[in-house]
Amino acid sequence: MTNTTKTPTETLLSYFTYEHLPADLRAVSEPFAGLAYELAATLPASAETTVALRKLLDLEGIFAGVSAGAALAVAPRVAAELDESQQVVVLFADGGSKYMSAGLFSEPIEELEKRMEERVWW
Repeated sequence: MTNTTKTPTETLLSYFTYEHLPADLRAVSEPFAGLAYELAATLPASAETTVALRKLLDLEGIFAGVSAGAALAVAPRVAAELDESQQVVVLFADGGSKYMSAGLFSEPIEELEKRMEERVWW
């Protein structure tokens, strides 16, 4: 028997299918689907985001939200593409208080990394 369980990202991307639409709607929907797939390929894995978020709190005392962990995790990739005269600025758009019940700051990191892959956080 084949495992047909989709990852959370695959489930999310399934909402961006457009082949079944009439031609005029397909033309409008296709760019959005392309953007969704590009973002899915670019964004860091949830576990990578979580590790960055926890390091931000542990090392810098910054209590930020999930999107901050994603921004911080992706910043070195962006920096690697720049020349030495350019800099990366990372903005943390939200605080961590609304994620308290998710266990992001209290659960052991090994357990949290496994659980984070089970859902899409953005």
